[in-house]
Amino acid sequence: MKGKRIVKGLAATCLAITVLLGSSTAVLGDATLRNANVTVAKITPFMLYTNSTTTGFRITSSGSAEGYASVIGYNGTTTQIVIYLYLEKYAGGTWVIDGSWSSVTYSYRALLNFSDTVTHGYTYRLRGFYYVYSGPAYERTNVTSVSQYY
Repeated sequence: MKGKRIVKGLAATCLAITVLLGSSTAVLGDATLRNANVTVAKITPFMLYTNSTTTGFRITSSGSAEGYASVIGYNGTTTQIVIYLYLEKYAGGTWVIDGSWSSVTYSYRALLNFSDTVTHGYTYRLRGFYYVYSGPAYERTNVTSVSQYY
């Protein structure tokens, strides 16, 4: 019994020494690395020109698909907002476009509403693509609604 304790203690001590020596070697090894000439893609923060987006979609009991997109930028920064909305129907194992609407607004606020009749027996969803500009620069936001069966 006493022999097992000694072996366990010795094993734990060896493990601790190995971890300590391995860590110091890794740290010292990093000091000898030289700077490499690496090209890194420019990282742009998200939501520089877009303050908020809101999208709504529903199908009424009479088969009317109704939806909207509201995009708000920043006054004094946002110069243009482009909205694309696509009503998609799931048919044949894939999503197909059943209707589309677009809007271009030269302001920091934009709203697009739509209404369309849908066919019974299919699942529908709304996809939105929002481009918010500040001069020639822009950011894009994609939105997909929850699917609804009619």
